[in-house]
Formats: sequence, structure tokens, C-alpha cells
Amino acid sequence: MSLLRAVAGLRWRARPLLAWSVTAALALLTGAVVHALVARAEAERAAYGTTTPVLTATRSLPAGHVLTPGDVVVEERPVGFVPDGALAGGGVGRTLVAAVRRGEPVVDTRLAPAGLSPLAALVPSGRRAVALPADAPAPALAPGDVVDLVAASDAGGLGASVVARGATVLAAGDDGVTVAVTDAELPAVVVAVLRGAVVPALAGA
Repeated sequence: MSLLRAVAGLRWRARPLLAWSVTAALALLTGAVVHALVARAEAERAAYGTTTPVLTATRSLPAGHVLTPGDVVVEERPVGFVPDGALAGGGVGRTLVAAVRRGEPVVDTRLAPAGLSPLAALVPSGRRAVALPADAPAPALAPGDVVDLVAASDAGGLGASVVARGATVLAAGDDGVTVAVTDAELPAVVVAVLRGAVVPALAGA
């Protein structure tokens, strides 16, 4: 009987020892996993740097588009990959002066100052927007195209001359086009429009 009691006593003392061994092993395993995760995070941080919130486009957007809440989202991006002038938020209600691709950060130089209309936002500094009625044959044009403006050189229509070079098309429709010309070219373009048809000649690359 004493032998059985001794064996039972040994088993009773062995169970706590086994439990503590298992607990210690699990603790070591957990510590190793946590250490590995921390080391991985530190390695990624060292490789990419800390992150910062950046306003990004949810879809490709053309120049002249007015940003809506669904057009942009704030995402965390590594600081090393964020371009200068990238916005951290806002931007809704302002007009793009250049196209933005889906997933691209929205930078301040792509946005017109607040309060400008979509058309006014597209007029480059030092230029003026002029509307050309659709009263003469012209190629199919789209915003962003570059054209030279050709007009009759006199009231009789004998001969023609270029009154503006490298004018940017801001808007195009069935009723005509709107182009941006330089301040120096503006008087000649206005006179040509008042005299008669002004023909946009599409410039290639």
C-alpha cells in the first residue's frame, strides 16, 4: 500500500511540473513570434520609412474635372514614395488643371485655386480664353489639343495668315471651341473672329 501511495504522489507532483513546462514552452514560442513580427516591422520601416496620409485618386480624372468626395480617398503611403506637394486631405470642390491617374497622389500643382470656374481654372498664366464659333471647317478637337489659328488676312478673304500659334483647346463642342491664346495674340484673334471665320489647324507632335 505504501508503494502505491508513493507512486501516486510522484504522479501528482509530475503533473504540475508538466503543466509548467508546457506553459514555459508556449511563452517562449509566443515571445519568438512577437520578436519576429517586430523585427519584420522594423525591417519594413527601415526599407520604406514611416507612413503619412496622402490624398489619392480613386479613378482616372481629366483636366477640368471638379473633385467630388467619391473621386479621392486618404491612404497611408511610405514617406519616401510621397511626391512633393501631395495633399493629406481636402481638395473636394477644386478643379484639376492636369489629368490624374487612378491611385496617383493629388498634388497642389494639379489643382486650380479655390473659387475658379472649371474653364477659368484651365487658362494658363499669361493667356486668355477666346471662343471660336463653329462657322468654319475644322478637325475634331478635344480639350488639350494644340492648334494654330488661321484667319483671312483682309476683309476680302484674299489670303490668310496665322494669328495665333500653339493655342490650347480648353473646351470643344458642336457650337465651337474655346482656346487659350497669349496676351500678345489676343487683339489679332479677336479682330479675326469679328471679321469672319477663324480656322483651327491641329498641330501634331
